[in-house]
Amino acid sequence: MSDVPAAAFWALAVYGALGTSTRSAALAGLAASIAILIRPNLAPVAAVIAARSAAGSSGGAYGIVSPRTSRVVPRSVATTAQRIWHVWRLTASTRG
Repeated sequence: MSDVPAAAFWALAVYGALGTSTRSAALAGLAASIAILIRPNLAPVAAVIAARSAAGSSGGAYGIVSPRTSRVVPRSVATTAQRIWHVWRLTASTRG
């Protein structure tokens, strides 16, 4: 039952990662965070989306990080990591 909402948020995260603005990068981070809250086992997918967002469309073939990306991506990654930790702590009581 949680596959459809998780897939929707992952699709939104990919859509945001394909954008070039700060707003689209924030959208990608927020959508990935929500998708991880829904399905924590898919957290490694966020690394792929963060790498794409870090490369950016202005980075060209060599993936040079733009100034916008160097500010937004670390915040998105930190927010995602914090939410993963909270989910892990919340589910610790059910693991035994």
